[in-house]
Amino acid sequence: MVSIRFLDGLRTGHSQIDDSHRIIIDILNDISLAAEAGNTARCRELMIVFSEVCELHFAAEEMVLNSARFPGAEEHAQFHRQLLGRVRGFLGHFLDGADIFEIRDGLEELAGLIIDDVVKGDLSFRSYLIEKGLATP
Repeated sequence: MVSIRFLDGLRTGHSQIDDSHRIIIDILNDISLAAEAGNTARCRELMIVFSEVCELHFAAEEMVLNSARFPGAEEHAQFHRQLLGRVRGFLGHFLDGADIFEIRDGLEELAGLIIDDVVKGDLSFRSYLIEKGLATP
């Protein structure tokens, strides 16, 4: 079972981005609970929501980075496009009738991708946003 907690070390200091991360993590945890309960229909429903929320989050985050003139904004957007491609791939597989075991396996990989996004990607712009007065330490 996947269970992720939003720890202080994952904070970017930008309230909109951090709130979005919390929502994404909550959805992942809800998918995990549905998978543990064997509720594939609920997993699929939540995967659709997860995909949509990720897409909105990435777009909003990219707007913040572009307006702040973050030097790595384009590279970060490319990283988001790769992640979104993976998320959509999982969604397509789930909607095509993945069984509960495939959902559980896919969920662990999805959780890893999201943690990679926050740790490897988002924390790289944290100090920049703080310096620009757009995030709090």
